[in-house]
Amino acid sequence: GEPASTLADPSNDIDGIDATFKLVALCNVLMGQKIRPNDVKREGIRNITPKMIQEAKAESTRYCLVCSAERLDDDRGSVDARVELRRVKLESPFAALQGASSAVVFVTDVLGPVTLPSTDPTTKDTAYGLLSDSLIALSDAQ
Repeated sequence: GEPASTLADPSNDIDGIDATFKLVALCNVLMGQKIRPNDVKREGIRNITPKMIQEAKAESTRYCLVCSAERLDDDRGSVDARVELRRVKLESPFAALQGASSAVVFVTDVLGPVTLPSTDPTTKDTAYGLLSDSLIALSDAQ
């Protein structure tokens, strides 16, 4: 099929908006939160420059758009949710991702980090994700 990254308007990916909606869904379902996209600190890849990429290569790193959610040590059990551009070492599971591929790393107190990759998503994966995200957004709005 056609690559999931083929979009008429790629700004949702470039600005981290799509990643923000996915992070919100994961936080709300897996962490029992009730956060909204505006609660996420968001940075996309729009401002990355060729010079930044060259510097990262020279230091054996690469840039990745990383979503993170960390439970805060407060009375409410809230989370610090972010979508941000990070430099990762080439040994990182994120560094090997290509195109529209993604990975989730769960850091647990019992197992330590557990990584689940999703490589080369199809348009069916994207359609399912869109439906799922929409249903979650609708149920949160009620």
